[in-house]
Amino acid sequence: IWDNPENLEEIERILGQKQRDLDTNLLLITILNKLIKNPDKEIALFAAESLNAIENEYNRTIESLKEDDHLKRAILYTEMAALNSAVTDLKNFYLREAFSSYRELDRKNLAEPEDYLNMSRILVELKLLLQARKIITDNNLESIDSQFLLAEIAFKERDYSSLYYLLSVLKDNMAMLDLEQKALVEFWMEID
Repeated sequence: IWDNPENLEEIERILGQKQRDLDTNLLLITILNKLIKNPDKEIALFAAESLNAIENEYNRTIESLKEDDHLKRAILYTEMAALNSAVTDLKNFYLREAFSSYRELDRKNLAEPEDYLNMSRILVELKLLLQARKIITDNNLESIDSQFLLAEIAFKERDYSSLYYLLSVLKDNMAMLDLEQKALVEFWMEID
């Protein structure tokens, strides 16, 4: 599909699959956003209708959830934010919806450490750094991912003393980080 983004039959075949993962949807969105600018009006219309179909699938799935299925709702809204990353207002709307769903889990005492971490990630995306750090510290999150997120917050706040402390923790645990995290840690370590 990526090699030949104008292979509409292949795009249609993938769109017809019921259980597409987020990465597949992100790839589809990238291709369809390019095709929507195609001078051939039929191709542009196909792309627009396909983009609309993807969003409608998410909306239908969210509407079909039970009222108390807050975790699944939070995950789907987070995915919708990722799919709409090019449209800031829409992305932020979906992030706030995801955060509200995580907050409901918290209110019902059903939130797990990973849920608090996701709440923090959302707040970082929304540039609410103080609140993001507070969720990590208030819930005593001590995983390597939470330490990485605290380092990201410290970097964004230009709090270099906290960043250097957190980098010493992260440096000792590099094997637990993914490639993107490792690259950021190495970048932060170069800052003097």
